[in-house]
Amino acid sequence: MIAAKAPAKLNLFFEVGRRRADGYHDVLSLYQALDLFEEVHTEPAENWQVSVVGDLPQADLDLVPRDETNLVVKATDIGTPSDLSSPLDLELFRYLGPMKIRVQVKPQRRVNLVEQLADGLLVQLRAPAAEGKANAALVCVLAEHYGVRKSDVTIVNGHSSRIRMVEIAKDPE
Repeated sequence: MIAAKAPAKLNLFFEVGRRRADGYHDVLSLYQALDLFEEVHTEPAENWQVSVVGDLPQADLDLVPRDETNLVVKATDIGTPSDLSSPLDLELFRYLGPMKIRVQVKPQRRVNLVEQLADGLLVQLRAPAAEGKANAALVCVLAEHYGVRKSDVTIVNGHSSRIRMVEIAKDPE
C-alpha cells in the first residue's frame, strides 16, 4: 500500500498567466492554510474503487467525486477507470482538526511496525506492556509514522487495553 498526506488550503487569490513554451503556466497564488487534511491510500485491487471516509459531515464527504473527475484519479496519470489495466483501490480520508485512530497494539515484538487495517492501525512494538513502556513506545512510533511531534500524539483511551483510541492533534508540518 502507498499512503500520502496533504494539508488543505483556501485560495484567497489565484491567477493563471499565459502559457509558456514548455506548456505550463506561471501562477500567482495567495492562500490560507486550513486545519483540514486529506490522506490517500492506494493499492492494487481486483476492481476499480474510490472511497471517501473521514470526520466531516457525510453530506460533505458525498460531494467528493468518485470518478475520473477526481484529482487523485487524475494524478494516477493512467486514464479513466475504464482504461485501467490494473485496477486500483483509492481510499481518501478527509479530516477536520485532530485525527482519531483506532489502534490495535501488539507489544514485545521483534520490530516496531505500523500496518493499515480496514478499521484503523495495527502497531507492533518492541517495548513490553509493563510500566507504560508500550504506551510511550506507541506515541514515539506514531509520531514518527505521521511526521508529528510526540506531544501531538495522545492516547485517548484504552491505555492498558489491546485496542487504544489515539488522537493526532495536528497534521504534519
